[in-house]
Amino acid sequence: MWTVLLVEDEVFVRESIRELIEWERFGFTVVGEAGDGQEALKIIRELEPDLVISDIRMPILDGIELLKTAKESGFDGVFLMLSCLNEFEYVRQAMEYGASNYILKLSMSVQSLREALEKLKIELLTRKGKGIKEIEQYYQNLWNVIHESTIVQGEYSLPSSLVKDYQLIIFSVLNGSTPFRKVDFYQSNHAPNKKEAIVHLFQTQGQTSVFYWSKREKVSDQSFISDISYPFVSERVGKDEKIKDTWKRALRKLDAIWYEVEDLPVYEGDTNQRLLKIKRDFVNLFEQMNKANCSEIIKKMWQLIERERYPMGIVKDYILELNRDLSQIAKRDIEKEASIIYCPFYHELKEMMTSRFILLFKLRFDTVGLSSDHHEINKVMDYVQQHYAEPLEVKKLAKHVALDSNYLSSLFKKKTGNSIIHYIHDVRIKHAKYALTHSRLPVSKIAEQVGFLNDNYFIKIFKRYTGQTPKHFRDRN
Repeated sequence: MWTVLLVEDEVFVRESIRELIEWERFGFTVVGEAGDGQEALKIIRELEPDLVISDIRMPILDGIELLKTAKESGFDGVFLMLSCLNEFEYVRQAMEYGASNYILKLSMSVQSLREALEKLKIELLTRKGKGIKEIEQYYQNLWNVIHESTIVQGEYSLPSSLVKDYQLIIFSVLNGSTPFRKVDFYQSNHAPNKKEAIVHLFQTQGQTSVFYWSKREKVSDQSFISDISYPFVSERVGKDEKIKDTWKRALRKLDAIWYEVEDLPVYEGDTNQRLLKIKRDFVNLFEQMNKANCSEIIKKMWQLIERERYPMGIVKDYILELNRDLSQIAKRDIEKEASIIYCPFYHELKEMMTSRFILLFKLRFDTVGLSSDHHEINKVMDYVQQHYAEPLEVKKLAKHVALDSNYLSSLFKKKTGNSIIHYIHDVRIKHAKYALTHSRLPVSKIAEQVGFLNDNYFIKIFKRYTGQTPKHFRDRN
C-alpha cells in the first residue's frame, strides 16, 4: 500500500476527502492528517508518506511553502495539490516546485480523485518501484542505440502498466542552451488533459524530448505546445510500433530543423566510418603542422557532413571528440564544449568550429615552430614540447634519441639555426605568454609551471625574448 497524508485546514473538507473513496481499493492508505503546513512537515519527517494531498491556501505554513520545504529537505514522495478556481498562479508555483498534480476542490468527485490516484500510482512506481534513474537510463539507452553508440547499460524498461494503459506522443524540442523544464510544458495554453498525463523529459545536446503519456486517445499533436517559442516536432507512437522507431523519426525531423532544410531522408547508419577516417587524417596532419592539407581536410569534413546529413547527435559528439584531440595536441585548454553541445543550428557550429580549428593550428604553430628534416631532431623537439615543464638538459635529450650530446648539439644548431637551450627557452616563453594572457596566476607560479625554478631567471629570459617583463607583457595584452 502507498501511504497518504491529508493536509487541509478545514476539518469538514479533510473528512470529506477521507470518506470520498475506498483508499485501500486503489492501493493507498491514509496514515495521517494535518490542519496546517507546519504540522504536516513534522508528520512528513516522522512517517515519510508516499503521497501528500495538500490544500494550497492554509494558515501558518501554506501548501506552496510546505512543498518547497519538504523537497529541499530531501522528501522524495509526491504532492497532489487542492486548489480553488481563482488560484491558478499558486498552482503554477506548485507545479514549478515539483507538485505532481492538482484537483479543484469544488469539482472533486470519486471519478476525478480516482483518476488522479491512478496517475500518481504510475509516478510512484516510476520513482520507487522502477526508480527515476532507471527511467532516465532507459531513455539514455534508446538515444545511444539511435545514435549508434556502443554504450548501452543494463536492461531497463518502463513500468508495464504505463506501456499497457497509456498512449504516447513524443515531442522533440530544439531549445539550445535555454533550459526547458517540465513546468514550461505544463504552462502551455494548448496542452489538454495535463492533469491525467505522465510526462518524462530527456535532455541532451541542446534538445529536449518530452514523452507525453496519456489515457486519452485523441490528443492534438501539433497544437499541443504551439505557444512554446522553441522549434519542435511531434510523433505519435502507433499501435505495435516501438518507442525507439517513433523517437528516431521525431529526432530526424529535428535534424532537418537543425540543418535548416525542408526534409531529410531516413538515416541508415554505418556510413560514419568515413567521418572517423577524416578525423584520423586530420589529427595526423595537425600533429605534422601541415597547414595546406589541414585546411583541405576541414573543407572535406564539412562537405561530407552536409552531403550525408548525419544526425545532430552524431555530429556534435564527433566535433566534441575532434576538439578535445586537437586541443590536447596544441597543449591548450579544451574550450567551446558547451557551445558545441548547445549550438542550435548546423551553420553556426560550422562557422564557430572552423575558426576554432584555425586558431588551434596557429597556437600550435606559434609554440612549436617549423619541424626539421631530421628524424632525431624532430624527436627532440617533440620531447621538449611534451616535457617543457620538467628539468631539461642536453644529456637527457641526447639519451632520449641515443646520440652523443656534443653531436646532438651540433646537429640541432645545423638543422634549426638555434641551440637546444635557445629552443627550450623559446618553448617555455611561448607557454608563459599564453598563461599570462589567459589566467590570473602570479608570475612566480607561471614561471614554475613552464619549467623555471628561479623567478628572477625567468624574468631575465622572458625580457630577453620579448623585450618586456612578464608584468608589462600581461598589462599590455
